[in-house]
Amino acid sequence: MKHRPPCATAALLLGDEPLDTEIPSRRRKARKPKAPRASERSIQIAIRDALRFKGIRSRHVPNEGKRSPVAGRRLKQEGMVPGTLDLIVWPSKGPGRGQSGWMEVKAEDGRLSDAQKREIATLEEDGQRWALVRSIDDALAALREWGWL
Repeated sequence: MKHRPPCATAALLLGDEPLDTEIPSRRRKARKPKAPRASERSIQIAIRDALRFKGIRSRHVPNEGKRSPVAGRRLKQEGMVPGTLDLIVWPSKGPGRGQSGWMEVKAEDGRLSDAQKREIATLEEDGQRWALVRSIDDALAALREWGWL
């Protein structure tokens, strides 16, 4: 867009040639809307649906959320362990029947907490299967790696 600088008006009054210079617009360029990123919750729901379709059962371990100190203490006494992975999974039939594995669901930019890293180390020490999954494809790849698909 061509703009005349403020001195262009004065130049016209004095009979000089108008200044035809291009001045960059101060308006911000319109940004392309970003595609909404999937939340960890929506990814987990989609993964559970895909697992169910493949004959893999799963249960969510609801460790997240803020609690009062009393409620937190009570849950720990009942067996809640900070860092426990999101899903425990097992095949209902076919290869791998009688085995189980763990999946930690993370959004695209999600990172493991220190408590989750400690829990993963414990699972590995005990010979348990686990996978960090960010999509249905990741979850199915883990099942193939475990020999369940």
